Amino acid sequence: MSQEKGCIRCERLELTCSYVASDTIEMSDGHGDDLTQAGIKRRRILRACAACRSAKSKCSGTCPCNRCQSQGQDCVFGGEPGSSSVDIGMEVQTSPASTSQSHYGSVPSQASPMDISAGVAGDAQRYVPFPQISSSR
Repeated sequence: MSQEKGCIRCERLELTCSYVASDTIEMSDGHGDDLTQAGIKRRRILRACAACRSAKSKCSGTCPCNRCQSQGQDCVFGGEPGSSSVDIGMEVQTSPASTSQSHYGSVPSQASPMDISAGVAGDAQRYVPFPQISSSR
């Protein structure tokens, strides 16, 4: 005598849920992460087009997506799902001198003003010499 359950709203209002297919809604891992609060299965797309991402709008995931089609915009999907245009931790090299030896995140042991002026102009902006600590106390 198993009663077919619908979404939580329909159960609360004691209505027959029209959303439920022939089978009842099953939780995949027992936690209900795949269900909304209303008990309806989540429908998430793997990636959104550039226009929907920049507008922070829901993308239908089709090409062209519903939003771009209705607004007459170009619908462009870029890269792989879940990837961003710049990887986190990726080092951006701005000058040819930085390709030979990377100075990002390193601290020179002792830098004098002469060392800084002799370096690349970009390096002079990145490094500030540490004051000399005297041990006369």
